[in-house]
Amino acid sequence: MRYLIFTFILFFPTLILASDLQSQLSAIYQAEQQGKAAEKAAAELARKQREDKRKAEENRRKAIARAEQQRKNKAAKLAATKREEQNLEKLLDKQRLQKKEDALFELELEERRLALEEKRARVKRTNDFIDAELKAENASTDVIQSKADAHRNLSKGIENKLTSEGKAAEEKEKGFF
Repeated sequence: MRYLIFTFILFFPTLILASDLQSQLSAIYQAEQQGKAAEKAAAELARKQREDKRKAEENRRKAIARAEQQRKNKAAKLAATKREEQNLEKLLDKQRLQKKEDALFELELEERRLALEEKRARVKRTNDFIDAELKAENASTDVIQSKADAHRNLSKGIENKLTSEGKAAEEKEKGFF
């Protein structure tokens, strides 16, 4: 409507000067058509600007959404990597602990083996000590037996000597009477 009034004011002087009503009507119609065309062009321009603005806003939102998705993907990858590293570290810790426990078990097993060998050696030595004690006792018994034999032999020798001296004394005495 503004364009219509604006157009009318522009063309008013021509209307007054126009001699003919038909030419005046024709000028008004033409001015209206130009006004409508100008309104239509302005409306089309405004619609196009709105459409461009809407597309720009939509593109901006899509770009923000893509950036947000990329950020989330990056954060998810980072979290997954961190979890993987933590799991790997836990696995390595578990392996280290298992190796330690295995080493301690091997050490304990070796200590048990050594203790068993020591007991065996002690038992063997005990048997050796028992054998040595038995030999010592046998030797002591042999010494005692030898002393007893020596005493017996000595006693027999003394007895024989005394018997011989007694017989000799008897014969000496027999020879005097």
